[in-house]
Amino acid sequence: MNQKPSHIFIGGHRKCGTTLLLSLLDNHPELITYPMDVHILYAFHPTYTEGNFKDEERLQRLDRVIFGNMRKIWSERGWSGRLNIQAMRDTFFKKIQKINLSNISEVLQAQVESFRIVAQVDQEEPKPIVIKETSIEIYANYLIETFPNSKFIHLVRDPRDNYAALKSGIESRYKSFNDDANTILMSMINRCGLGMQMAHINKRRFKDKYLIIRHEDVVTDTKFQMNLISNFIGVQFEETMLHPSVMGLHTSGNNFNKIDMSEVKTVNINRWRERITKQEAQVIEFYFKETMNEFEYATYFSEQDQADAATEFYKWSNYNYFYYDHFNDLQEI
Repeated sequence: MNQKPSHIFIGGHRKCGTTLLLSLLDNHPELITYPMDVHILYAFHPTYTEGNFKDEERLQRLDRVIFGNMRKIWSERGWSGRLNIQAMRDTFFKKIQKINLSNISEVLQAQVESFRIVAQVDQEEPKPIVIKETSIEIYANYLIETFPNSKFIHLVRDPRDNYAALKSGIESRYKSFNDDANTILMSMINRCGLGMQMAHINKRRFKDKYLIIRHEDVVTDTKFQMNLISNFIGVQFEETMLHPSVMGLHTSGNNFNKIDMSEVKTVNINRWRERITKQEAQVIEFYFKETMNEFEYATYFSEQDQADAATEFYKWSNYNYFYYDHFNDLQEI
């Protein structure tokens, strides 16, 4: 069994199974598990750490991002009684009086430590702290400098199924952010593509501190994968690692289709053919074919079909993101 790290960071693109993995580690007696995304790695950093903001503005932002957001999400999911959020907030704001608010690592440490204190996690001996965020794989180089005794678990997923999961949330969530199928697909190409490229680079760079896991493997052979993860992070395998929970209580998951995921299920594996259009799948294969091959996700369409679909998608993406009509600035002859 490997030595226990001080911090265990879970990363991967949104809807790649990071929440599921966090919930499978939640009830382990040798771990402290922060019960949701920390959010500050993208909603506070780098804008508020590197920008020209007063400390008062930074404090207000942290209050909204951490505690306003936690209250909202936990109220919606019926979790409000699981943690005294106000007490955690009071503890956090006492701690950050002594730290540099432009140092994201110090802010992150204060955030997870305030949770540990209020959740009354037994800390007779140091336990690894599990921290989840969807941009962790991108910031792994920064995090490992601050937390040198840390390890990373990077979840990847078939990008076609990943996009299908995101697309299913347009009406219930993303529409309110002015997102549609095209903007989500463009985000997938950029953000998920970056994350999947980072996976092997980080693995070569950080070696035995970095573990890449496919979401499909977690849900189809949960016990084997959780044994593998246990060995990687230096803890004993526990049967609790087969059942999702949040702060020790069962959770039904966060999928947009309201499917009860209180137990690990394979319901949305390899369902992209029925959930997204043929052209969307072809565009994804065009941009992801190399990384899909690396992670053993077989492409379905021909190279010609992929290229034709990418051409059509370019019409929309170029006009909406990159094209500036400078011809209107010219005078007529």
